[in-house]
Amino acid sequence: MAEAVFIKEEVKEDFLPKRRSENKAKQGYNKKRRTDIKEEEDVDIKEENEIETSENEDCIDINEPSYILGLSDSNEHKQAVLDVTEKTPAAGPSAGHRSSHHLASEASGPGRSCLHRYFPDSDWDDDVGSSSSSDDDSDSEWDELGYISSESSNDSDTPLSQVVLRCSQRNAPGTPGFVWKRKQNVPQRYRFAASPGIKLNHLERTSTPRTLFDCFLTPELMQIITNETNRFAGQQERSTSSHMKEWKDASVDEMYVYLGLRIMMDVQPRPRQRHFWSRDPKVRCCLFPKTMTRDRFDSLSRYFHFSDNNDPRAAEDQLWKLRPVIDAISRQFSSVFIPSKLVTVDESLWAFRRHHHAMQYNPSKRASHGMKVYQLCASDGPEAGYTCAFRIYIGQDRSDFPVSMKVVVDLMEAADMLGKGYEVHLDNWYTSPALFHYLQTQSTSAVGTVRPNRKFMPRDMEVKVRGDVDYRSTRTGMLCLSWMDKRVVTMLSTVHTSEMVTLPTRQQGVTRSKPRVVMDYNVGMNGVDLSDQLPQYYPTTRRSIKWYRKIFFNLLDMCIVNAYRLHKLLGGNMPQYNFRLELVDSLLGLHSNGTVSRTARELDHLPDFTPHQRYRRCRMCWRAGLRRDTRIMCIACKVALCAGRCFRRFHTQ
Repeated sequence: MAEAVFIKEEVKEDFLPKRRSENKAKQGYNKKRRTDIKEEEDVDIKEENEIETSENEDCIDINEPSYILGLSDSNEHKQAVLDVTEKTPAAGPSAGHRSSHHLASEASGPGRSCLHRYFPDSDWDDDVGSSSSSDDDSDSEWDELGYISSESSNDSDTPLSQVVLRCSQRNAPGTPGFVWKRKQNVPQRYRFAASPGIKLNHLERTSTPRTLFDCFLTPELMQIITNETNRFAGQQERSTSSHMKEWKDASVDEMYVYLGLRIMMDVQPRPRQRHFWSRDPKVRCCLFPKTMTRDRFDSLSRYFHFSDNNDPRAAEDQLWKLRPVIDAISRQFSSVFIPSKLVTVDESLWAFRRHHHAMQYNPSKRASHGMKVYQLCASDGPEAGYTCAFRIYIGQDRSDFPVSMKVVVDLMEAADMLGKGYEVHLDNWYTSPALFHYLQTQSTSAVGTVRPNRKFMPRDMEVKVRGDVDYRSTRTGMLCLSWMDKRVVTMLSTVHTSEMVTLPTRQQGVTRSKPRVVMDYNVGMNGVDLSDQLPQYYPTTRRSIKWYRKIFFNLLDMCIVNAYRLHKLLGGNMPQYNFRLELVDSLLGLHSNGTVSRTARELDHLPDFTPHQRYRRCRMCWRAGLRRDTRIMCIACKVALCAGRCFRRFHTQ
């Protein structure tokens, strides 16, 4: 028994040292394994930083100092990333280096709403090489936040704005990151950085129509038009017509009178222009012969000009005949007034049927034939219809961008609206995913109808019955929605979700609903439509062979409409008819009693002897059926008249 106990104790003493050595070896192996894992993780982090550095070198240079895509590189936005990291529990062997798409699924609060739309993730990268949408209708959360290493989010010197821009480039249309999915859209929100309102301190509610009109058609511009008209008249051969008198240089006041008569012609229209000077009591208008003779009006119309014919820009600028007017009016449109957040871009067609290489045909427009002009207008509030910028289409415009995209960008740049948080409304000729993505990079929202066959659009959306709605969205906050009304309506927006709005019930008691994006679009497109509608009541355009004169009077209508919208914005309640009448009174120099002031009359209608004092037949007596000769004539009209009553009646009737 004692021997057995001795053997057991001996075996136990031999076994314990062996087990201790095995435990030490196992501990050493585990320690080495942990070291290897840490080294591998350090290598992975180093490689990712190198990749990010190389991508930063490939990115375009950013000159925007502040908000890009609605974010900035301020400490508040960086702290949002740190807040997301701090909210994640440090559990598990790799808690110190958890991927950021795991953080996004666990974090909540303001940090997630700032960044979660811009960074790539494994879920989206699975769809590489496809721009079509995915029918993933599961309730799982999007992996919306890509991997951000602790160094890049905390210690990197790269501004967050550049990181966001780089990630938005990865998600641009045509890249593997641009994928449509049937998910609720999360639109981007931009801070509205503009300061809307009238920028001229002397304008107030009591400002007259003439004061508002002079803000756009300035006295300096009228002086240029007067000088060019006189220059052009001096370059032309004298008319051989018996009733056309020798040209006399016009003054600025006379040019204002001429424009006032042109405006008045459409406030009180006549079948023919000569009827305004008719003596027939059924069609006569006493204002015109009292203000200016018909021959003088015809002479000003014939020589009305805006640019020197020897202008060197004629070889390269197809609008050189109107360039001084276009440049001056464009500057005033964008500087006098800055619109509120909602604006719209659309085209108008100015009626013109003469031969010109830029003639357009559009049966959907009020004037099916004419010159096309693109307009950027305010579409909200009393200033709706105010034209902020315009561009006249004069022929093919070749560039690296599609014309529909270039027009919108050029107009927004001309009005200085990019990067300020504006919301632009477009029709289906302009709307495309590429344009909307570019506007997002410029902190600009966009809403518009879209053609389903546009490039990079989803191809699997189906609506069959009236009231059906189908939608797709991208990770950058772009929504594509199809709604079946009487026909399929397809919308593209970077502002809306797929929210439906219940409309008031009809008499039949049927409840209807409509997508909010459609309702907001109908309100937002009001700008250009109103800008086209207002001049059609009293258009100043008349038949003309010269295309540039036709365009000028369309620009004159645009100036009057802008002045009228400012009148409404300042609190005025004058109808457009009365607004134009008061403007005409000021341009013609009329007093309150309706008489013409001396500054607006031709002061050289004085009697004098006929050449060589020969007798001539009196014009007024001849009209009355009498034969009387006289040696007195008007030195301005070159008409023989009896001194006294005939002379006075000829110049007052």
